[in-house]
Amino acid sequence: MTIPSFDPGATDPRRGLTSRAVGLADVPGIRRVSQAAGQPDADSGADDAYVELLLQTATVRVVEDPLTGAVVAWGAIRSGPLGSMLTDLFVHPDHHGRGMGGVLLRALWPEHTAPGRFTFSSQHPSALPLYARAGLQPSWPLLYLSGPSALLPPSPMQVQRVDAAVACDVDSQLASGNRSSDYGFWTRSGSGQAIVVQDGDRTVAVGVLRGGNLVHLTCSESDADTALTAALRANEAANITVCLPGRHPSVTSLLRAGFRIIDYDLAMSTPDLALPLAWAYSPGLG
Repeated sequence: MTIPSFDPGATDPRRGLTSRAVGLADVPGIRRVSQAAGQPDADSGADDAYVELLLQTATVRVVEDPLTGAVVAWGAIRSGPLGSMLTDLFVHPDHHGRGMGGVLLRALWPEHTAPGRFTFSSQHPSALPLYARAGLQPSWPLLYLSGPSALLPPSPMQVQRVDAAVACDVDSQLASGNRSSDYGFWTRSGSGQAIVVQDGDRTVAVGVLRGGNLVHLTCSESDADTALTAALRANEAANITVCLPGRHPSVTSLLRAGFRIIDYDLAMSTPDLALPLAWAYSPGLG
């Protein structure tokens, strides 16, 4: 979820706004900005382990207050199987309207005509103008759905629990990319459980369960509905949360089963990029 701030005058060098690369010493500052922006404790800039993952796998930049030197905005991009993803862009609420979001985005994506870029934008009123100016177009809402596992319909598919390395291999076969760092992060210290979904001898999906969340699921469109149901049913929590494209084939059946839409982001991408509609997404990592 990204909450940027855009100011048409942000290019004025007299403002003293510049971004710089970051290191471990900046983690507390990134945490403070993210907490002030209302981010959750896990899988966001408020989570030190998440930021450390980005430092290893992404380009991360911050903007400092010209007067105090404190970190007041941060953002990150990284490459993955879907393209170049803006994982985060946050400005401390006390510094909105000063052009810091624009400064960060121009530094992270200096070429605004480059293909293969995307993000999940928040509902913040400054978000869409900023990303539209960067060449991204809105396509569908990413729905945060939460509901009771007991009312899910049965699925003919089977779910196997596997280790992160096996899940990463399966994911690379389904999506043609290496997500070993992501699976390691999602399952670190036993916090999450990697799963594969099978239809007989055929492996159709792979993802991670953690607590009451289906954190991620890579799946083909033809198997999306039954594979998602199987994955959700494998979660032993009474209530489950999952993030799905608004056009995912399971949205209607989940709503009929008592799930609610508790929030949403907006998928935005360059015109050449069609994000998969069958996946369950991690808003920060795709």
